Amino acid sequence: MMNKGFIMLYRELTEWEWYTDINTYKVFMHCLLKVNYSKKRWQGISIEKGELVTDASIYGESKVFAQSAAS
Repeated sequence: MMNKGFIMLYRELTEWEWYTDINTYKVFMHCLLKVNYSKKRWQGISIEKGELVTDASIYGESKVFAQSAAS
């Protein structure tokens, strides 16, 4: 998977009610950064641009999210 490129964010994001909740914000940003930017296939399933294959257990096992939950 390529990890090159960028995403554009509106400054209005700072007005989002969950912006100050660091755990919610981290999950949201993670999803934005990992979402497909082109059509792909994953385990025989077509994943469209703008979609992300994930589940909640991934976030519970991640060191990044576990550290923020402990603080």
